[in-house]
Amino acid sequence: MHALQFSNLSRADGSVIFSTGETVIQAAAYGPTEIKISKELYDKAAIEVIFNPKVGQSGCEERVIENFVRSSLEPMIIKELHPRSSITVIIQEMQNAGNLLACCVNAAYLAVLDAGIPLRGSIAAVSIDLSDDKLTPFNSSKEKEAQSCTVCITNEMKINGIKSSFFLTQETMEKCIKTAQSSAENIFKMYRDGCTKRYNSK
Repeated sequence: MHALQFSNLSRADGSVIFSTGETVIQAAAYGPTEIKISKELYDKAAIEVIFNPKVGQSGCEERVIENFVRSSLEPMIIKELHPRSSITVIIQEMQNAGNLLACCVNAAYLAVLDAGIPLRGSIAAVSIDLSDDKLTPFNSSKEKEAQSCTVCITNEMKINGIKSSFFLTQETMEKCIKTAQSSAENIFKMYRDGCTKRYNSK
């Protein structure tokens, strides 16, 4: 269901193609690099996320994706090691058949990992379909427009971020978190297998 390919872009510091089902995302990480004085932070690196849709220009929906990915990824990066610098992640949508937001988070994390940027831990995002009173991880194209919730889980199984397309009751939220935690274990295993394959091939 999941697949990844590291270092597919030669000019990026880190890059990955990540897919879940038929949804495919390309992510590239650049940095730490110099930054304009007006944007620099004296005690840590500034994190920027840019999302490019498959067709058309970026709009409000794309800004929402950028903000969610940045807020999920930023706590995992040890920004204090690179003050007055910039770390930029560029995400390119290649195909969207559901799971878009979760795929963007996972691809962004893997691109930063591939760039060798110091991290506090791992993060995995899971998209959960809540239609028909069921909790189904990794919603497919059939559920693309369905009610869904994206949950970000750290390698310590803590919640890093949640975004839902509709109001969640406390009970439903707890069920979503439990489902995401179980599914995240498979994603973390895929991360480990992908890294082992990449570095053993060198």
